[in-house]
Amino acid sequence: MRNIRAYLFYACLWLLAPGSIRAQEPVPVPDVYVWEATETEDLLEPQVRGDLYTHPFYNFSLKLPSEDWQYLLDRETIESFNADALAVMNAPDLDLYSMVIVEKLPDISIEDYADLVKPSLESLQRMSGEPLTISGLPAYRQAWEGLFDGIPMRFHYTLLSKGEYRIQIVSWCSKSNWSDVVENQFHALGLSFTDLGPARTLKEPLWVPPLSPAPGDVFTSQKYRFSIARPSVDWAFVTDREELNSINPDANLVMNKNDEVFSMVIVERLPDLSLTEYMGRVKPMLEGASLLGEEEAEVAGLDAWRRHWRGKFDEIQFDFFYTLLALGDYRIQIVSWCSTSMVTENVRNQIRYIEESFTPLN
Repeated sequence: MRNIRAYLFYACLWLLAPGSIRAQEPVPVPDVYVWEATETEDLLEPQVRGDLYTHPFYNFSLKLPSEDWQYLLDRETIESFNADALAVMNAPDLDLYSMVIVEKLPDISIEDYADLVKPSLESLQRMSGEPLTISGLPAYRQAWEGLFDGIPMRFHYTLLSKGEYRIQIVSWCSKSNWSDVVENQFHALGLSFTDLGPARTLKEPLWVPPLSPAPGDVFTSQKYRFSIARPSVDWAFVTDREELNSINPDANLVMNKNDEVFSMVIVERLPDLSLTEYMGRVKPMLEGASLLGEEEAEVAGLDAWRRHWRGKFDEIQFDFFYTLLALGDYRIQIVSWCSTSMVTENVRNQIRYIEESFTPLN
């Protein structure tokens, strides 16, 4: 039986980490299996009892469709399929696979989510799509066909909307292995999803700003004579020109936290444009952009304006935070953004820290 390697990509503003899809040796399923929690994870870890998988944090269960199927329980094995997968199942003798991915996307409807999620295959064709209800939750089921390395493949998605979360149950096989019996098993796996109640929540520890930034946390621009600091080592500096161009060709610096929260600095020489006039020309390119607030401010002794915008990009709602400054002949933007669902007290405080760390150099 030929091993099949494939990669799933979910593209919008971000790209999900790819994982290999390959045939596995059978893994025995014990009566109860609990993954070990890491230092950053809550103790509410997934459990397997026979053919039933339960995730206590997201509060749902799944059931294998037949005795041919098993759970692949090793975390490293799961991540070899997709780094974002919670669970992977396969029927090794039939060369069938399935996995579960959960994303926090409160502003995307199940229909819009269905438009965004698809396999990365050549000659991709959508074979079917239909809304339905599973365990009282809005759901959508769709099938795709295409080629991977010249191999005809068939992918089945069962998508669900549970509170702030969007859930993918992705099942696949080579088209040569597909049959009505296989399709019924893929459907049965999706239909086995059982909502066990609201998902749990974890309170993020309050972020405390450093008394003074470490030398490695400060970026200095000799060309434009300013420095700015990142809130912590969790934020990465992006200074490579090619990488900056991929985010914004006008950016002089970008910082990001886990590729989820971003901040960038743009410097423009506009000596004849007042700060107020500049403010009137700068806004994010978002669908239905709304100005939620603005205020005059002072940063490092410089006049400044702060503005907060909200709007949609590719059906995802984002918040943008602008601090606009005048430094001699230069007009400066410190622009920070993330999806609205990511805007927490910690994120707001870290963005404000970045803004207020801006310092002109003599």
